Amino acid sequence: VADVVADAAYILEATDQFSDSLKRYREAEQIYRKVLGDKHELVAKTLYEIGYVLDLIDDPKGALDAYREAEQIWTNALPQGHEDLTLVRDKIKKLEAKIGER
Repeated sequence: VADVVADAAYILEATDQFSDSLKRYREAEQIYRKVLGDKHELVAKTLYEIGYVLDLIDDPKGALDAYREAEQIWTNALPQGHEDLTLVRDKIKKLEAKIGER
């Protein structure tokens, strides 16, 4: 079920329906958390997508929070140097620079 909801969120994102996309990603996140637990890679992937949409709608603080949680999960779930870790860490650095946070 969560996969279908996440796919719908992606389609909404791709058609610039960011508010609806964000709602669907958050719904998918909650389903993944209930079914797979808070530290699962799919929770992190969904948090990454939430961060991406928040960044698109100019909510850098919200995006940064989502990216940081995704990084925390991926740090424990993925090998160092994994492309998802590299990508999320790059997003975090850019947003920290943008909003002047460390």
